[in-house]
Amino acid sequence: MKIRAALATMVVLAGCQTATVHNSNRFSTDVQAYEFNSVASQFMARPTFAYLSQDKQTLILEIDIYGRRVTEYGSFETSAISFQREGVPEYLAAIDKFQEWEAVAAADGDMFTKEIAKVKGVQSSLKFAFHSGNERNHYLMLSTCAVGICIDEWAVYLPASEVADLKMLLKDFAAGNIGPDQTIDQKYN
Repeated sequence: MKIRAALATMVVLAGCQTATVHNSNRFSTDVQAYEFNSVASQFMARPTFAYLSQDKQTLILEIDIYGRRVTEYGSFETSAISFQREGVPEYLAAIDKFQEWEAVAAADGDMFTKEIAKVKGVQSSLKFAFHSGNERNHYLMLSTCAVGICIDEWAVYLPASEVADLKMLLKDFAAGNIGPDQTIDQKYN
């Protein structure tokens, strides 16, 4: 149990780079993350928001999770995945591999969970994995890893239908074509 708590602490610390993001504005995205709802016994869409770091080198997808609790710091518990601009080519390659696997699995009715790739970031890595909910529904599973250990319990799931939206978002991020409305600070100072 102590090891699990230590690992959770490391993942939280690895994600601390996102703390300054909330000083900026969130913006809309077509990406919709999913979470498994044990009561409904199915994956269900969750509110998903995007933030861009102040230096515009980190894109964060934040997902409101079920049973949100207030943390000891007074904020609501969420799940967040960080993408580094320099990692976009590797992210896109992992997404392409997911799409290849999903086409075969959907056609053959295969069900499996398998790691696709781990992409190193500034303070942590991002694990891409293929996960089958059943023979018809397949998900891109994204997990944050620190010190070589991934916490899959806090993974973010994107159904195959949402993966193209993530791919487009990452391409726009790499090109510098996304972010919050730059006039907000001027309007509301």
